[in-house]
Amino acid sequence: MGTLFSEGHVVKNRLYPLMLKHNPKSDYSAIKKAYVDYSLGKISQKEFWNCVPQDIEKKFLNMFRPDKSMMNTAHWLKQKGYALGILSNMPKEWGEYLIKKFKLNKMFFLIILSGEYGTRKPDEMLYTIFLERSKAKAGNCYLIDDSLGNLKEARFLLMKTIWCAKEKQETWFIPDYKITKASELKRIL
Repeated sequence: MGTLFSEGHVVKNRLYPLMLKHNPKSDYSAIKKAYVDYSLGKISQKEFWNCVPQDIEKKFLNMFRPDKSMMNTAHWLKQKGYALGILSNMPKEWGEYLIKKFKLNKMFFLIILSGEYGTRKPDEMLYTIFLERSKAKAGNCYLIDDSLGNLKEARFLLMKTIWCAKEKQETWFIPDYKITKASELKRIL
């Protein structure tokens, strides 16, 4: 969802700053751990609220805004006949809320949320689940992600990789393509 939404890395860029306003002594590591556990389905939403209060979570979810350029490009791709899917490291409840709020299921034929499967990108299992559920051949898939680490695993599975470069990242992995604007996808695809 970091590719579809303008927030990028949601814990660092949105949730943690919001928590600091609520509690200046908020611990980033504890919030990040709770988020990862929640996105894996290891803890429930109620247990997540022990770290991030329910009202803060609600404010946080209401901060999400789709990247208009990316959504317009996705619409263009769908009109061109591409089957679009989402593979996200998002807790099930957050994903369901955002899917409903922004009607993402009308644009994307398959949405896989890590919280439903107990695994997160870059774990190979989540990509395999996506490929099995979509009935797509890896070589026919393009994975667009804002994390080079997530793209690296997709390449091992023979997917074509497109890095949506929102933030500088240090890694030796070189994706098949790099974009800085969603409209560049039209040139690639």
